[in-house]
Amino acid sequence: MKRVVLVSGSRDFPSKELVMDVMRKSFRAGDCLIHGCARGVDSWAEEAARSAGVPVSRRPADWATAPRLGHEGADIGRR
Repeated sequence: MKRVVLVSGSRDFPSKELVMDVMRKSFRAGDCLIHGCARGVDSWAEEAARSAGVPVSRRPADWATAPRLGHEGADIGRR
């Protein structure tokens, strides 16, 4: 069964080793990884995926057309 694994992680997570270990143990044959191209968890997940032969789809944020989300959330009505 094919699965899409989405990683949208913290840029400041303190343990690359933990992320790499969890990702390597999680991948199955036929999986695909999607991530947002941020430093930290996203890039470590890509590294783990590539080392496991899992295809990667990089989806960087498009801040020019999408609102930034903060603690208040997005105000998409004000443009």
